[in-house]
Amino acid sequence: MLNKKFGAIPILLIFALTITGFAYAHWAKTLFIGGTVETGTLECKFVPPLVMDDNEIDKNVGGHSGYISDDGKSIIITITNAYPGYEVYTVFKVKNTGSVPAIITDVIIDEDATTPPPDDIPDLEVSLVNLLGMQLEPGVTTCAEVDILIEQPAGEMETYQVSVTIVAQNWSPP
Repeated sequence: MLNKKFGAIPILLIFALTITGFAYAHWAKTLFIGGTVETGTLECKFVPPLVMDDNEIDKNVGGHSGYISDDGKSIIITITNAYPGYEVYTVFKVKNTGSVPAIITDVIIDEDATTPPPDDIPDLEVSLVNLLGMQLEPGVTTCAEVDILIEQPAGEMETYQVSVTIVAQNWSPP
């Protein structure tokens, strides 16, 4: 009789596990979660006005002009009738026209955009004031300046062009 009682235990255990499995399967559900991710836009542009000046006080020998490219990604500065020591100051604005915060990671100053070819031009000392590493929230505008100094040897009656382009990436917390 003791063997019959021990023989019933495995059967009862299998029966209990079957009932538990059925109950679990009956109560369990699979949930699917759907979602949508919308990304923003990253875009920084030069915006008007460009304010230009030079270091000439008494004489008006050298000339300068500048404009913002059609896509707003670059400014082109043209210097005419320059001489050693002539310096042009260009104050410009950069605006974050995108929808995500941006940080200015690089400013490309392309002296290769010059005329005559770079091998024939004087050394240009180009310096940038207040832009690199700047964080811009969407819709925010900041001012910066690029200064160009003509060094030796400046050619007579030459025209020089310098292109300034900004590089931005989305800002993200560290």
